[in-house]
Amino acid sequence: MYSKLRKYLLLSVLTVSVLNFTRASEPGISVQTTVDTTIATVGDRLNLRIKLSYPAGTTFQLPELQGNLDKFEIVDNQLTSPQRRGGLIQQEWQLVLAVFDTGKITIPALELLARKVSDTTQVWRFKTAPQTITVYSVLAPGSRELKEIKPPFQLRRYLPWRWVILLLLLGGIVTGAVFYYRAWKRRHPPIVLNETYLDPPHVVALRQLQELLQRRPETVDERRGYYFALSQILRLYLERRFFIRALEMTTGEIKLVLPELEIEPRPAAEIVTLLNDLDLIKYTGIDPDPNNINQSANQAIKIIEQTKRESFLRRTM
Repeated sequence: MYSKLRKYLLLSVLTVSVLNFTRASEPGISVQTTVDTTIATVGDRLNLRIKLSYPAGTTFQLPELQGNLDKFEIVDNQLTSPQRRGGLIQQEWQLVLAVFDTGKITIPALELLARKVSDTTQVWRFKTAPQTITVYSVLAPGSRELKEIKPPFQLRRYLPWRWVILLLLLGGIVTGAVFYYRAWKRRHPPIVLNETYLDPPHVVALRQLQELLQRRPETVDERRGYYFALSQILRLYLERRFFIRALEMTTGEIKLVLPELEIEPRPAAEIVTLLNDLDLIKYTGIDPDPNNINQSANQAIKIIEQTKRESFLRRTM
């Protein structure tokens, strides 16, 4: 059996190597048919090549092939671009075929038409040489169990219209909710907590005064800025400690309000005196004495120590 198979394979290889020609009466026109193998198994793909050679000014009309060619399934169908070689035009028609039957199966002859561009009344007919293919099964001898040749075809599942409508409604609701939340968030920005006001007024003021004492002003403008900052610190302390608008009030207005607050007369008088001194430097342009630059800051510290309230606010974090 194996010797017969070897002889058959050798004969098939020799058959494939022989070129099949079909020539017409018109000189220079030829059709050559080849197939890459004559032995295959079920599901294999075969390459059928039809080479066309013709002089310039000749056109070919190929048969329209779709789906199947007899017992073969057409997988691919391509015609190469014309190329000039040795005074002739050459093209190749390539067919990729798949077979799913067993036994000897013949690729049928295909009819091609050729005509001159200058004379369309004369037509030459060509037929490709039939090719016989021996197809073997993929099963072992005596086996009955079938093997899959192609993967199973997945059936399409169609979604009912009511589910499509429900999904669209749900998507619209979610999208609307997202846009509404973004718009609401833009209208209601998060509240930023200023931790500066978590400390009691006297703690904040004393910390600022200690930072001010670290400064060493050299020029007239720097010394005037020093006294301006000192005035702002003291006025902000009075505003937070006694709930008056000291930053917007004049020293005279503060003097009228102090007797109505819970403050001793002596510290009240010292506050008015210090604010008057600071106003004199701020608004008259007087150059303060550099040697006494920290005296006013120490006086402000003394006033704050006398008027502070320890349990004003406690940090809870």
